[in-house]
Amino acid sequence: MNAIKTGRVLLYLSLVLWWPLRHNGQTPVLLLDSAINRGLAHSHTLRLDKAAITASIQRYQQAKDASLPTGSISATFSHMEVPADHIELGSLDWTLGKRGETYMAHAGIKQTIYEGNKLRYARKSALLLLQLSNLDLEQHTTEVAYAIAELYHDLYRIHRHLQVSQQQAQAVDSLVRQATDLYEQGIVTQNDVLRFRLQRSEIQIARTQLEAERRTIQYSLNVLLGFPEDTVVTPAPVQPPFQAGNTLDTFLAQAFRQRQELKQSTVQYSLDQYHLRSLKAEQLPTLSGSITADYIHAGAAFIPPAGSYLTPISAGVTVAWNFSSLWSARHQISQAKVRQDQTLILRDQLKEHIRQEVNACYQRYEQAVQTILLLQSAIEQAAENNRIQSDRYQYNTTSVTDLIDANSRLYQAMANIEIARSDASLAWFRLLKATGSITTSY
Repeated sequence: MNAIKTGRVLLYLSLVLWWPLRHNGQTPVLLLDSAINRGLAHSHTLRLDKAAITASIQRYQQAKDASLPTGSISATFSHMEVPADHIELGSLDWTLGKRGETYMAHAGIKQTIYEGNKLRYARKSALLLLQLSNLDLEQHTTEVAYAIAELYHDLYRIHRHLQVSQQQAQAVDSLVRQATDLYEQGIVTQNDVLRFRLQRSEIQIARTQLEAERRTIQYSLNVLLGFPEDTVVTPAPVQPPFQAGNTLDTFLAQAFRQRQELKQSTVQYSLDQYHLRSLKAEQLPTLSGSITADYIHAGAAFIPPAGSYLTPISAGVTVAWNFSSLWSARHQISQAKVRQDQTLILRDQLKEHIRQEVNACYQRYEQAVQTILLLQSAIEQAAENNRIQSDRYQYNTTSVTDLIDANSRLYQAMANIEIARSDASLAWFRLLKATGSITTSY
């Protein structure tokens, strides 16, 4: 039922995105949550991980079945023709008969009673391997979600930059018309008009470069989400969450609790322990019990008369000990202990790496948030400066260079704050990825 519901959601999302694009000539708005969910459902990497989980489940079931008793049953019928059925050797005169039939049946069952707990260790190891497969799925889910979020933010930056560039182009067009009117009135020179037109050309060139970059990012995002290659979407505005109450220690504790790599290290250490115990169990004797039953009848009748067949039934206990394992398994046990120590060392190394990664992501996020606050003031100052220079230019009290510079500063500040918002939002995603909680937060 979950697969059916997921398929319906994906079909609905595809129609929502495809229909306006094809029939209205408009680019649909794609939400970040929708993009992540669509990408996770489409990811081939995650599909492979789910197949690996299924294989791990089968290995676990196989390990459980290994503790069940083993048995066999067989039945044999043979027919014999004897062309020369008479033999005479001295006093021996023996006639076998021209033909004969034989019926034989065998049934047996064997159960291992004690084998040093090797089968139990095998079940535990198979269960731990299943946990590792699930943790691989969680880790790859985080990586795929972040890759989608990164492309989404890149597309948003380009989209907002294009919008700001379009606004700047419209403002410069207005300045061109204004300068043309002033030139016709003899207030400014023709050079002013040419300078504004040159600025308009530079804006157009920059827009061309941005558009080429947008198409590249859009194509990559379409591949990750499973959209048609020519799909064009508009990313929804992104706003970074302002986490005033969370400190670096909070994120570090969250990372040590949730990072999949640390969980994998814990499971791997347990797996090494069971492998070591299994090697030690190889040095112990084994105890098994068995019951067998046979039926032997040599005669033509399928149902023989009493006294013409044998039915031996036996029960036995077997104790076996490969004592050469006492010295042959020593090196394997030593190597298993070394691998266990290496797992602990790698775990400590991983903790140091996580601590550094979380700290770096936290500092980048804090810096990005502060940049937004500073740019908001910069926009207000740039807007006021642009208004003053425009008024002065109308009265021919400032140069065209100052006006173009003020105009460029204003729209550059507008573009910078959109980029800063996107950078802060992506920095938050990096922080979530570093703490291992990106899929639980979005």
